[in-house]
This record gives sequence, C-alpha cells and structure tokens, in this order.
Amino acid sequence: MRCIAMLFSIGLILVPVFSSAGDAPPEITKHYADLGGGQLHYVTAGAGDAVLLLHQAPLSHAEFLETIPLLARHFRVIAWDAPGHGASYIPSTEYAFLDYLGVLHELVEYLGLEKVHIVGNHSGAAFAREYAAAHPDKVGKVVLSGSAREPAEPKTELTKANEFLSQPYSRSLELDAEGDFLPPTWRRYVTLASPEADRNVVLAAFIIGLDARTKPYDMHHAIFGHDGWSDYRDVHTPILLLSGADDFFVNQERLDYTCTIFPDCEVHPSIKGAGAFIGMEQPEAYAAAIIEFLQRP
Repeated sequence: MRCIAMLFSIGLILVPVFSSAGDAPPEITKHYADLGGGQLHYVTAGAGDAVLLLHQAPLSHAEFLETIPLLARHFRVIAWDAPGHGASYIPSTEYAFLDYLGVLHELVEYLGLEKVHIVGNHSGAAFAREYAAAHPDKVGKVVLSGSAREPAEPKTELTKANEFLSQPYSRSLELDAEGDFLPPTWRRYVTLASPEADRNVVLAAFIIGLDARTKPYDMHHAIFGHDGWSDYRDVHTPILLLSGADDFFVNQERLDYTCTIFPDCEVHPSIKGAGAFIGMEQPEAYAAAIIEFLQRP
C-alpha cells in the first residue's frame, strides 16, 4: 500500500514514502520563478527531455508527487503550482483563462525550454491543449487525462457527472463552528476517486482542496467561463488521451469523439482503479502510459 506522509504548517506539504528497495528515486527539488505577477512555485526532478505537469483545480503539484519520481527516471520533470494554488503567488485580481495561459508561457520562457512535452489532468488538460494550440513550436507531445468533449448528439449521458456538477462547489458550503461543511466536502472527494482508491490518497486530495479554500479565487471559474477555445484541427502535436476507468467525467464515446478533433491522436485504454485523481491513485500505470507515449519515435 502506498503511504503519504503529511506535514502541516501554514502551507501544505505532501511527501510520498518510497520503499528502500532498488535505486533511490530522483530527488524532487522546490523552486520559485520571479514572474510578472509574483513568485510562482514549481518543483523539478530528473534530467533529459522536459515534461511539464499541469495539475487540476483546486489541487497543486502535489497531485503528481507519486508520479514525478517515476517519470524523472527518463525525463526532466517540472510541475507547477498555478497562480493562486499550492505555494504560488495569489493574484491581486481574479485571473481569466488566458491570464493563466500567459503565466504558463512565462514559466516556459523563464525556464528556457525550447521544446516541452505537456501532461495535464482535468482542468490542467485544458491548459495543455490550449498551450499546444497557441505555441505549437514549443510543444513536443501532449497527454490529456480526464478530459474529453461531448459529441453534438451523444448516445450516452454522463448522469453522475451532471449530478456532481449541479452541486455547489465545496468552497461554496458555508463555514460553521461545528464543522458541518466537512462531511459533504469529504464525500465530494470520495466520489471523485475510484471506489478502489486508498483512502489516504483521497485524504491528500481533500486536504489540498481545503487549503485551496483559504485562497480567494477558484481556477474552475476561469475554465468554465472561457468561450474562446481553439480549433484543434490545426493542432498537429501528437496527443494521447487517457483516463481512469472510474472517472465519471469521461467515457469511451467522448474519448473517441475527442480524438477525431485532433489530426494526430490516440486513446489509451482506461486505467483500472483510478478516478479523477489518476496520478495519485494509480501512479505506476499512469507513468507507464506517459513514458511509453513520450518515448515512442
């Protein structure tokens, strides 16, 4: 069973615990980039071709802490905390989607990356595909997980996803002295994960989400409020779509349809035992799919 050691301070640090058997995993190091909006926090590990990991809202780079050491045996891995998330600066005003995208490009330029592969999960996938559309010269390959579009006339309805999205965000639940907002918030995170998920994994996502509630803005609003999506028929970057088998936001129909939007796209078989927190729930299978795709000629 994977374990996650949690240390609490003003911020939140999640440290994966690895077995002592075999080679030690590449060390994860923390950094800050002084960008136009403030200090952006990111972590790195490994060497080789650059792979940039983009977390979903309201999480942070900690979503990938189990995955990074596996990828870092083959690549130079970089995982950011988006503005207003994790240990990054909090914007003075609420960012729109293109503001976040601009900061992402600022980070790529700051790091001097000539070419970078991008992996995005859920809302992170929205930034990954749009960055590939806006800066095709900068992007090698793209992995989009937990992200798929709905056909104009779908044959299947994602009932569970629609029910989930009809609820208010957990940060919208009123705080109370008795902590009555905590059980429904916890249930949201349990619902997002696979029924097979280690509850320690769900707890980690839950705590990061609670930490995000202390910050003023929610990146979801920027994504759901954006209506200037690119025409992906012009995105010739190789694309891999993958998802957890228990991620109720996607299904095979949506994945197959989404792949028709991109000129160079393939769908990976769904990863069993994973929901929306795929990199936390099944890091080995997740990393293996990414590595195989990125290393392929």
